[in-house]
Amino acid sequence: MIFRLNGTVEETLALTPVIQEWFEMSGEKIIMDTLYPDLFAGNLYVDRILCPNDVLTDASFDFSTVCWQKALRPVTETYAEYALGKVRLKNWRTLMTHSQEEASIAASFDMPAKLALITLKQLPEGLISGLKAKGYATFLPDQIKPCRGVLRALASLSSLYIGEDGAETAIALTTDVPAVVCYTFRNPVYFAPFRRDIPFEAIVPGDICGMAGSCLQGNGKHEFNRTYGIHCRQPEPFVCKQYITADMILDRVDKIGR
Repeated sequence: MIFRLNGTVEETLALTPVIQEWFEMSGEKIIMDTLYPDLFAGNLYVDRILCPNDVLTDASFDFSTVCWQKALRPVTETYAEYALGKVRLKNWRTLMTHSQEEASIAASFDMPAKLALITLKQLPEGLISGLKAKGYATFLPDQIKPCRGVLRALASLSSLYIGEDGAETAIALTTDVPAVVCYTFRNPVYFAPFRRDIPFEAIVPGDICGMAGSCLQGNGKHEFNRTYGIHCRQPEPFVCKQYITADMILDRVDKIGR
């Protein structure tokens, strides 16, 4: 069976619980046709990655046609219903591994025991000093531009992860690192980190502009003509990113520590 998905890193990782369930139901590993083959390195339920010149007659599911955005449902749930006939997942957790070589690269940075890994595109003033006051050393992987596997390895060695909705966060949340995530154009309802009993706190736009009733429930466009289950009514779309403060994040860090 071939699983095809021409989507983002986040959407691709959201498919991994369905791949696991497919194997457990059928005993058949899948062939993956994806833009991100490295996300499936070491995946126990994937036989191989489809190459551009491969000509196969295997049956296939094309998840690129699944309109989870319009359904306003969790993306993993929508994928499961498409491939399995109904939602019957036993495990919703997204799957990714990193290699021993990538783990060695991450370990070579000689990170301290209590480390906060931060992938925010804009660092709120006072965040680094506030984390330091709580005993955290900080590491910003943007300084070294790690590959996706090394980023995951860094997250697995960290005591705290702070990021925004996007590829880096989707990768980090495949580990057991406690996380604070600042959501804007993706509602956590649709991309929830299905990691039972692992501390997680979200900051959503309604905390900032008071318009959560519209921006997290409507069905609006954001980029590349793709809809993400939101509609921003501010004159400058997603300006909420600029108003995420250090205090907001540090408050969530305190909640994680309780």
